[in-house]
Order: sequence, then structure tokens, then C-alpha cells
Amino acid sequence: MIARSTGLGILIAVVSVSIAMVMTTGCDGDPCCIKGKVEGWVYVLPDGTSPIISGSRVAPDGYVPAEDMHVYIEEYPDRETTTDANGYYFIPGIPPGTRTIVTVVDDIEVRFRVPVIACTTTIGGGHEQGGGGF
Repeated sequence: MIARSTGLGILIAVVSVSIAMVMTTGCDGDPCCIKGKVEGWVYVLPDGTSPIISGSRVAPDGYVPAEDMHVYIEEYPDRETTTDANGYYFIPGIPPGTRTIVTVVDDIEVRFRVPVIACTTTIGGGHEQGGGGF
């Protein structure tokens, strides 16, 4: 009887630890599973003006990727990055909730509100002329 109880106790402990590990390291091994991520693209006109935040890999007509643009989360300014040669940005480790993606070009601030969900990557942007939100 004692052996059976001990075995059951060990099984319960193993299952509990496994559940805890999935909850904290699930999401394809992401250790920040309780937080979300945001990605998207920033485009500008060829003269470097009129920035937009987009959810598309394809630049809108007349726009080009904005390289080296500073992009950050307004509610968590330490969650920031710089766009690559394709205008792409990726910001991990964002607490869930409604968040504002921000980029600035020549004192023109473009903002886009997105729902950040734990363990999920949110595509930020999508409006033709940026700004806006959901």
C-alpha cells in the first residue's frame, strides 16, 4: 500500500511539474510565454516622409521600406527595436493588453494600437495610412 501511495505521489508531482513547465516555457519553447510579441513593417515615401505602420510585407504603392526606424511600445518604452532593411520590426516581451506601437519621422509620430495576447505574436499595423487602431 505504501509503495502504491508513493508511486501515485511521484506521478502527481511529475504531472504538476510538467504542467508548470508548459505554462512557463510553452509557446514553442518561449520562456516568456506570459508575454506577447508584436511585429510588422514601417514604410515611408521615397523622400523619407509620411511614415506608416503596416501589417504587410508588401509596401503600399509609392512607399518604400523604412530602414533604421526606431519603433517602441508606448506603454513600455524599454520594449523597442530598430527596423531592418525591409522595414521589419519585432518586439518581444510585451505584457498582454492594448498597446500602442510608435515610430517617429521628422517630428511626425505614427501610432497604432494593437491587442497584445500572451504567447502570441500580434501583427501590428494594417491601415493604409498608418495610425488608427482596432
